[in-house]
Amino acid sequence: MSAVRLSSILELKKYIPILGLRSLSVFLLFLANLLLARIASSAAEFGSFLLWLTCLNILVILLKFGVDTGAIRFVSAYKTIHKCSVIAAYRDYSLKKIIKNSFFAAMLLVIYYFSGYEFFDSFSSVYCIYLALAGFLLAHSQYRRGELIGAGLPKLSEAGESLLRPVSLIAVAAYFLSEGPPLNAVDLIQVLTVILLVTSLVMFLVANFFLPLKNVMPRDPLKNELAEWSRSTRGMATNVFVRQVIKSADILFCALFLSPEEVAFYAVASRLADVVVFALTSLNLIFAPTISGLYAEGKKDALNLYLRNTSRLVFFIGGFMFLLIFFCGENLLGLYGEEYTESYYALLILAFGQLINSFFGSSGYVASMTGHQGELTKALMISAVISCFLYIVLLPMMGILGAAIASMSGTVCWNVVVSNRMTSVENLKSRAF
Repeated sequence: MSAVRLSSILELKKYIPILGLRSLSVFLLFLANLLLARIASSAAEFGSFLLWLTCLNILVILLKFGVDTGAIRFVSAYKTIHKCSVIAAYRDYSLKKIIKNSFFAAMLLVIYYFSGYEFFDSFSSVYCIYLALAGFLLAHSQYRRGELIGAGLPKLSEAGESLLRPVSLIAVAAYFLSEGPPLNAVDLIQVLTVILLVTSLVMFLVANFFLPLKNVMPRDPLKNELAEWSRSTRGMATNVFVRQVIKSADILFCALFLSPEEVAFYAVASRLADVVVFALTSLNLIFAPTISGLYAEGKKDALNLYLRNTSRLVFFIGGFMFLLIFFCGENLLGLYGEEYTESYYALLILAFGQLINSFFGSSGYVASMTGHQGELTKALMISAVISCFLYIVLLPMMGILGAAIASMSGTVCWNVVVSNRMTSVENLKSRAF
């Protein structure tokens, strides 16, 4: 066995604990969502809560604006060369950006609240107050998670961010299921906001304990460092934002065209389908530094072997999860309530799209980590246009099935385009086969 192949296999083995933690996290999130659906007073109220959660995920990307992904790159680089003062400066830069963006977002949301206008029938303007607070808390937690990954503590990062929140949700939901009355959408939002407050505080304490910069004075960063931080985080944020909008557009369009109950049915199916790519989403941020390092060293053969092995790993895991959904999906949906089984065929379509996503592996990160963010942006824009057109055409005719087809088409589109472009430009192949 060649040294390169052996090194690649050993590299993959160290991800087993992360996959174990992430598997536990996926199960806990499924259980948390199931219990939240059970304590909701109706499918319509749960649908309104899931719509709010979708808006929250989009807002968070704008608030953190790439500083969490930047932390993975810069903290890792500066820690290696013992530049603690520069890490402190980057932390200061990042937190100020999150606070500033959160302030402006809060002002806009307050204006929207007092306007009394409701863009979606199932999205009350009162949700905006909680959206601003929850957005800041989640953006802060995700930045701290990036710091921990950059500091070489991915297992601690997963335990702090990915396990604490679902465990807390399960505990609260179990209490209301046994003792409390059914909750409406605002009640569910309040519960999640309190849990985000606890999670954010824990991540603050953990990051400051394991990456202590208390006695390190953050020096003023040089102009070229500021320019690099701004350029890198802006490019990363743009691509992540467009990808999140594509991912969330199905829920938003469903809210425009369908009833709150149908939004809930579709959103539950979409979340279950994401299980197919849990390995990919878990490991992408950990794969990124290796991809960047091998590319910078000019080791394209080793990088291609690494990409093939990682893509096969996530594809095989994704294939197993797809089969689980194919045979047990209807029963899993039925746990939420008998009416949720209406979305079974939408679930199969969405899961198949995510299986194709896992086949192409870390194609998006290959583009980002090799300086080809522009190629990824173009692919995402093309995908967004195609998806939006299909949502408008198919949703009124086919309901949630139309939304699933449009979402799957967008996912397949950007993966195919990015993979082909990276093969053409850099001869880098992230496909499983």
